[in-house]
Amino acid sequence: MKRLIFLSVLFLLAFRSYSQLNVPLLHQLVESNKTEYGKQIEAKNQQAKNTAVESTNKTLMTSVKNRYRTLQERFAKMSIIFDAVNMGVSATPLVREIIKEQQKIVVYSQSDPLLIPIALDSEVIFVQKANSLVNYLIGLCAVIGDVNQMKVSDRRILFQHILDELRTISYLSGGVARTLQASVLKKRGTDPFSDYINREETLVNDIMNNVKILKQ
Repeated sequence: MKRLIFLSVLFLLAFRSYSQLNVPLLHQLVESNKTEYGKQIEAKNQQAKNTAVESTNKTLMTSVKNRYRTLQERFAKMSIIFDAVNMGVSATPLVREIIKEQQKIVVYSQSDPLLIPIALDSEVIFVQKANSLVNYLIGLCAVIGDVNQMKVSDRRILFQHILDELRTISYLSGGVARTLQASVLKKRGTDPFSDYINREETLVNDIMNNVKILKQ
């Protein structure tokens, strides 16, 4: 009987001791679960943020490309008018240079999402300038008969304005392209446009060839 009482007391003490020893362990397990749950929630939130940012960047990059294509169309129209007013020799090299610089802007902005807003803002300005120049050329063609009757010096003033506008667009395009290039080179150490040189030259030639087809 005494032995049974002794075992019962020993078991009770052991049980109480076991419970006391595991209270901290229980708290530790609870805290670990809370920490892990918090990490999972944070990871999901970060993933959602990353997805939203990627979606926004993709939308902005699409806008950049759309405006670039708009510029291609505008300069294709300009090239037709340049020949109509006998300015092809002077204006075409500037058009080719502008297209090259614009292609660089697209490539550099694609390589670094942080540059996309800069590219987009600049493309908006370039499209506006191109639209203004196209309208000016259309108006000039509408009165080409009167223009041909002008003095050579007066005609030169009209045509010089066109060349000045093209040089401005070319200068600004080159400035934006070089700025984006410097940022990419600083971050990556390589020039992503070097892989696009052949493709870019082919693109320019295709645009100019399409212009020739439209003239026929």
